[in-house]
Amino acid sequence: MIAESGECRARDLCMDLGIDAPVLSRHIADLEERHLAVRRPDPEDGRSQLITLTPAGFAELQEAGDSRSALLRCALANRPETDTRNTSEVIGRLSRTLNTYLREHPDPSPPPRAPSAGTPETG
Repeated sequence: MIAESGECRARDLCMDLGIDAPVLSRHIADLEERHLAVRRPDPEDGRSQLITLTPAGFAELQEAGDSRSALLRCALANRPETDTRNTSEVIGRLSRTLNTYLREHPDPSPPPRAPSAGTPETG
């Protein structure tokens, strides 16, 4: 999410991820310790911080994406090329849809399940 926005406010990340500030702070501290992200004060709001990835952070993100792509190519090696291409496109769309949903729904917990037909709850 940080890579997508280029630079983002910590409070916006908390809302997008559905986590509280101390949890995000620990994650960002870990990224900073590994030189993958940096924080700086938000010039528009001194109480807030802006977070961005470092060049090393972008490189690690690219490596992770490349690894996932290679894994997918291996897993689908025996499938026709059109299946591989279609699968990659569907996974990309699904990922974008899930990210959009999480941004729009700060509480990502699923709704309660309705009882199945024929269970004691429904008679």
